[in-house]
Amino acid sequence: MLKATGLRSAGAVALAVACVGCETLPGISSFDVTGKTDTVTLQSGRTTLTAAQTKNVVARLSSDQTSAEAVRRHLLREGALTGSPLTAGNAVTLLQDGPATYQAMLAAIESASDHINMETYIFDDDEVGQLFAAALIARKGRACR
Repeated sequence: MLKATGLRSAGAVALAVACVGCETLPGISSFDVTGKTDTVTLQSGRTTLTAAQTKNVVARLSSDQTSAEAVRRHLLREGALTGSPLTAGNAVTLLQDGPATYQAMLAAIESASDHINMETYIFDDDEVGQLFAAALIARKGRACR
């Protein structure tokens, strides 16, 4: 019985691997937005940037005309994929450890003026989870007044 169960398990694993092994990630051509729109739309806060302002943003992100076209195509795809307006004026800060990350996240929650988008892999009901829950509840309380 053990031998038959082991063979069945091995067969099930082999079948699962064969099925999953056939899947591939979509190529970038799957996200082609050519013909849908050639206009990149960017926002700053709640205001949509003009075509000239958008062109200036793309130029600042580019080193030359070739890279400007690549950035423009990227922004078109990004907008099509997210279904949300892209926002100018964002910044990225690399955080290298938990305490620095938590401190930055809590400061961002505290200073939020419109909304909070938060994504985390694990959110436990522990000391850190309770700290974040309290910060979010406190911020929500101040926003409703």
